Amino acid sequence: MRWEQCPGNAPGCTSLVVDWDAGKYPKTASPSVVRWGDGYRVGLYFEHRGERRTGVYDADGRPLAAWRYRDLEPTVPAADPQPEYCIPTVPSVGHERVWLGAMRVSVGAPAAAYLVSGYDALATASQPIPVDALSQGLHTSDDTFALSGPGPGTINIYDRISNQAKTFGRQSGNDAPSFRQMYPVGDHALGLAVFEVGTSEGWIWNRRTHTIEPLLRAEPPRVVADIKSDGQTLVWLEAEPYSDDGLYGASSLWTSPFAATKADLAPKKRRAGPIIGYPLSAAGEGFYAVYAIGEKVIHVYRLSDAHHWSFKTPPELFDIQDIAHVDSREVWVWVPGGIVRQAISELGPGDPAP
Repeated sequence: MRWEQCPGNAPGCTSLVVDWDAGKYPKTASPSVVRWGDGYRVGLYFEHRGERRTGVYDADGRPLAAWRYRDLEPTVPAADPQPEYCIPTVPSVGHERVWLGAMRVSVGAPAAAYLVSGYDALATASQPIPVDALSQGLHTSDDTFALSGPGPGTINIYDRISNQAKTFGRQSGNDAPSFRQMYPVGDHALGLAVFEVGTSEGWIWNRRTHTIEPLLRAEPPRVVADIKSDGQTLVWLEAEPYSDDGLYGASSLWTSPFAATKADLAPKKRRAGPIIGYPLSAAGEGFYAVYAIGEKVIHVYRLSDAHHWSFKTPPELFDIQDIAHVDSREVWVWVPGGIVRQAISELGPGDPAP
């Protein structure tokens, strides 16, 4: 992986050099990123000359391991052949381990398998975890694997320490809420639970009990539009409900020292927040970054004092798809043309909380 100054030479903005035959957009999938000394280790998915590939990259940009995937031979009668595809998941990198996955997408027998490995055994990992649902998005920590799927509103959470997996969410015959994504943090995972259109709350999974329960609820008619944590602080947006135009209404930014139960929360309203759609955000090392789709701006907040900065990616690297990572140094943004990194220190003075 190599990086270059962004088009337009915005201060502190660099972008991935896509110098291979990457085919049509998007050039990559959203990367997984972990701080590694003075740099970052990265999990990446891309296409190279029509071949799907993934890699785990060291802080110097060199691959620690790489995989390539081929389409499978049809398994249905030759008179009506249906292609089968082997689709990888983005290697999800952590401080100690990497999660790998591949899905067989076919008409007759869709399936998936996921592995977890230390960095010293990436090329030889072979024992699957007890989750085989097709992924609609996954997020991990070193010891927790949270997969969205197999159906809408359903999540699978696997605890590596106990080797137990459990499914939560909207299933036939129960009145559970619909879950979007869950984001592991420490011995917990956080995410939004949706009960009806436009109504959402913050819920939390607990490793000790392997249960999921409500944590945050806004005062009606407002809803919790996003919730994240860096492990030390909970941060969330409370907003007017989701509307037909795909946007939440006016929002406010709230924080609390990290808590796993309602009783231990210490909520504090910090300042007005952005107007967002489906939440694209990340939290890390005392910072929170969120994309405001209406104004097409990424907002960055320092959680200690709610100081605020904002920026746009260059026009050549626009149409933001995900905020892949934020820490005290950088924001990583996924766009169809690749990956953009923005140094927070180069965003200017910003503005303090009122």
